[in-house]
Amino acid sequence: MLFRSIDDIIVEKDTVIVSFLSSQAPLVNVGSTLETTILDAIAQSIIENFPQYPKVIYRVEGKE
Repeated sequence: MLFRSIDDIIVEKDTVIVSFLSSQAPLVNVGSTLETTILDAIAQSIIENFPQYPKVIYRVEGKE
């Protein structure tokens, strides 16, 4: 399940920062097409459901 791959979610001003575990999808065991689909789906869901946060940043275990 994808939620098991999320390390942390942080809100800073108008930005949501989603940090993934380095050993889980979408970072491993998926092709580039599926990776893009996963990241796009997460960003669209955040932006559509929380319009006060129009920016989404992805990180790996908190690192840029």
